[in-house]
Amino acid sequence: MDLIPVSLFDQLEFHPPVKNGIYLSSNLKDVNQEDNLVVKAVRILEDQSNQKFSLHIKLKKLIPWGAGLGGGSSNAAHTLTTLNTLYHLDFSIDQLKDMAIQLGADVPFFIEPQPSLAEGIGEKLTPLPIFSPLFLILIFPNFPISTGTAYKECQISKREDIITEYSTTNLAGYNEEMNDFWIPLAKQYPVLNRCRSRLIHENSIYAGMSGSGSTVFGVFKNQQIRDQAYENICTHTDWQVFRCETLNYPP
Repeated sequence: MDLIPVSLFDQLEFHPPVKNGIYLSSNLKDVNQEDNLVVKAVRILEDQSNQKFSLHIKLKKLIPWGAGLGGGSSNAAHTLTTLNTLYHLDFSIDQLKDMAIQLGADVPFFIEPQPSLAEGIGEKLTPLPIFSPLFLILIFPNFPISTGTAYKECQISKREDIITEYSTTNLAGYNEEMNDFWIPLAKQYPVLNRCRSRLIHENSIYAGMSGSGSTVFGVFKNQQIRDQAYENICTHTDWQVFRCETLNYPP
């Protein structure tokens, strides 16, 4: 599968602690400290470096949880790279990626996020050719789909055709079934089809599901068409709607 970074981010801040140890605060309610990927990333670094850290980490979630957008994975990767720099740990990129795979299949991608073909369980990354930014709308239908549920329902097509060129012209030739999760999950959650239909109605040239869902995304010909579609959709729905662009390199 292809993994592509976009300009939608959570925010992480690392502060001196008021007491020893790791304390994570967030705009989300009831954050489970030790079960959060950010704290798990800290624990792995502590284990690999044979030292203990004291930090107050502030997490502002802007990417919905369980949306299939890699929000938690990107936060974990950012924690690894940031603390590696802050504490002068001198772990190499490859070493950080080895730690990242312990946190999740897509976490290594976020160590050096750039458009990539992911193989294996996600740890084998091959950079894709650079392409012009694509203008996107993401619709989160206000419910998560767990990764376990998605994989349980997934019907592997074994198709070998892959998207080799990311352009508005090329993407117009593909359909939503390029994602093997789509057919079973759209059947189980009809709202996914409604999200996709709305994007197509607003002149999206391609619309499909991000990863294992539940976010549905649409690609638009240009920023002006995308922004008008965004205004139209936001006016007539209570779904969470985001506009963003693809990125070739990490900001």
